[in-house]
Amino acid sequence: MIFFATGQTAFLSPMAVSLGFGLLFATVLILLALPCFYLIADDMRQQVRFKKAAVGDVGLPDAK
Repeated sequence: MIFFATGQTAFLSPMAVSLGFGLLFATVLILLALPCFYLIADDMRQQVRFKKAAVGDVGLPDAK
């Protein structure tokens, strides 16, 4: 439907393109970007904990 815009389907082509790219964007966002953001946030949290532990404010986190 995205590639064949003839006859009665011509008015549906923009909608099909929008849905196709929307699904592609959401897939990339959920499968790639979101886990990367979680890993970055976890690394930053661990760095803050270890810096505080070096100063003596907070003990080292328990091993999981």
